[in-house]
Amino acid sequence: MEPLDPNVEREIANLAVASEDRELTEAEIARLSELLSGSREACRFLAELTWQRQETATLGSKPLPRQELLELVELAIEAEGTPLCPVSPTHNPATADAVKTTRPAPRMGAFLGGALAGALAACLALLAWLPREETVAFPEETLPPAATAAPAAVVTAMTACVWQGSEKDGLQVGDPVKSGGKIELIEGIAEVRLNGPADSASLLRIEGPASVVFGDGGDPSLRYGKMIVDNTYSGTQTEIKTSIGKVVVERNSLSGLASFNAKVTIHVFRGAANFTKPAYADRDHRLHEFTAGESGFVLSNAKGHKVTIGKADPNLFAASRSMGLEVLRAPERYVESVLKSKPIAYWRFEEHEQGVIKNEVSDDFVCNATGLVRLVGPKANRSIEFEASDRTTMLRVNQSFDDVIDEEYSLECWMKPSHYHRGTMLAMVDIDQDSSDPARQVKQSLLLELYSIDISPTTLAHPGRVRFLLRTPPARNRELGTSCFSSSPYRLRRWQHVVAAKKGAEMKLYVNGNLTGIAAHPESLPKGLTMLIGRQELGGWSRGFVGQLDEMAVYDRALTREEAERHYEAIKVRHTQPDMI
Repeated sequence: MEPLDPNVEREIANLAVASEDRELTEAEIARLSELLSGSREACRFLAELTWQRQETATLGSKPLPRQELLELVELAIEAEGTPLCPVSPTHNPATADAVKTTRPAPRMGAFLGGALAGALAACLALLAWLPREETVAFPEETLPPAATAAPAAVVTAMTACVWQGSEKDGLQVGDPVKSGGKIELIEGIAEVRLNGPADSASLLRIEGPASVVFGDGGDPSLRYGKMIVDNTYSGTQTEIKTSIGKVVVERNSLSGLASFNAKVTIHVFRGAANFTKPAYADRDHRLHEFTAGESGFVLSNAKGHKVTIGKADPNLFAASRSMGLEVLRAPERYVESVLKSKPIAYWRFEEHEQGVIKNEVSDDFVCNATGLVRLVGPKANRSIEFEASDRTTMLRVNQSFDDVIDEEYSLECWMKPSHYHRGTMLAMVDIDQDSSDPARQVKQSLLLELYSIDISPTTLAHPGRVRFLLRTPPARNRELGTSCFSSSPYRLRRWQHVVAAKKGAEMKLYVNGNLTGIAAHPESLPKGLTMLIGRQELGGWSRGFVGQLDEMAVYDRALTREEAERHYEAIKVRHTQPDMI
């Protein structure tokens, strides 16, 4: 079966992005019909894209299984004009009737044949459950004028925040957020202190992508996204409005909250919280109270509210877990396992001498550090940490790899990302020494990087994935090259083992010892490349990695599946329960 044209993939992804923000126009539906018509691969691409987006957004609930969605699409293609009913992420077609979605595609039948209409309807029905700003209505006229609005909160901390809109729309530590104001966060974590005494006020740790509006009186409303509500030292309740009701976090409590479209998830880590749904006569109706260790998945539809009880999971919230909690302890057996595979470069990041980090296997390929990088952790178990900064922050290997790697090689590391973001762990780049413009000086040929979970066309199809990219010849054009993605999202603030291997035309990506991605790129690695660690540019903050890296190695051959598994098993991090910060 012929692979799908990248231009077709991009156009389908762009239309999918548009469908998350609004109803598609008749012309757009017609174009999507044309792209899908007669193409099983195009239908499967839209299905995969849709499943990945709803998998990331449902936050621990049970979405429609990937295989079921793909089977629905296959059946739709082969149904000879029999359309499928749209389905919701929680619908099981084998045991229940089709569930009407909150956002049908009313004009679809006019443009699509029955089978393709069903496939597209199923996909768009799932997309209807993803975060969309218009699903939460906060009338602007109810908000006080910005000039007279009282401060509702103060920004107290930030981690690698990327704000919606222009740079001037972003916030800084110490900035007030007035009643009537809002926080629009694409990436990163922003902590705000609600109005009150500094030593006893409630704290909100907001994780991008997210949108929070502070209404009349400063009451916060979570339009979409995730947050931690920390009332540890507060003697009062904190109320968070959502599109389907209100969450009340009790005093001296700690809870995680997520709101996506008509779904709210509550995780209580300490104390208690309750969910109330809107009622008549100016009073709320308490639907359920959750206590420490419990989670609640609240779904709203035409029949009312449904609550599913589960266990609280702090791992779903980056802001609930300290970066310093988990130390990567590499025992001697791990070092021996790596050395047995004969790397040509092996950086353990245990010490440095005036910013130079040695190669453990030879005097070649030393790393030179610049910017805000530091070694963290106890002696003999240190790792390197990259912080968010506008300064040039990276490690650079100035010596060329031309004589040792060509068409066969492997890259290996342990990584612990701070949050979902576009971050480069390792890059092989071509540097134009004659250019004085850092923004155009570098062309990328190899990238080992992370994808964010925003809804831009570049990340929509692979949210929160690890990416292994090869581009021959080196270029800045993001549409060029071959990408190999992990099959599932990476985890936040947890150590994970990654191996990218190339042999002949075959690219392979291993995560935690498992083969998770395969692609084909017949060209060899170009000559004259420079290795950068922690970023892919020489200036600015373009897709810099934020988090910790350790035990990084380069090989002049492709590691086998058995070697990748053996290296992972030699450490195999035992994840501890997260602390609450």
